[in-house]
Amino acid sequence: MATATRPRRPNTYITNPTGKHTGTVIFFHGLGDTGAGWSAAMEEIREPHIKYICPTALPMPVTLNGGMRMPSWFDLFNLQIGGKEDTEGIKKVVKEIVSEMVAEEEADGIPSNRVLIGGFSQGRFPDALSFVS
Repeated sequence: MATATRPRRPNTYITNPTGKHTGTVIFFHGLGDTGAGWSAAMEEIREPHIKYICPTALPMPVTLNGGMRMPSWFDLFNLQIGGKEDTEGIKKVVKEIVSEMVAEEEADGIPSNRVLIGGFSQGRFPDALSFVS
């Protein structure tokens, strides 16, 4: 069963493997969501050798939503293709969250090529950018 843990980030949900741990999935939720629901979904599709980590973004004001505070990995200014993006916020997610979580898995003996980073909606930006940074 998934549990909220403090060692990583507040409200990070981890579904531990039931067998020998040989890989990890780190899955980022979309705007306004949390890791809790995605953690439950990961339990439904889990593989016994995989650990699933579903962090929750900290609440922040989101420009697109009139400055309303909600769980968000970075600010959103608009939905236009080619529009202004929070490039620094996206880079910060990759540097401070993705890289840190991958390093923690490596410290636990899981090589980085056995750590899959994914996400839904806004949560897709960190995994896409992590390949180019």
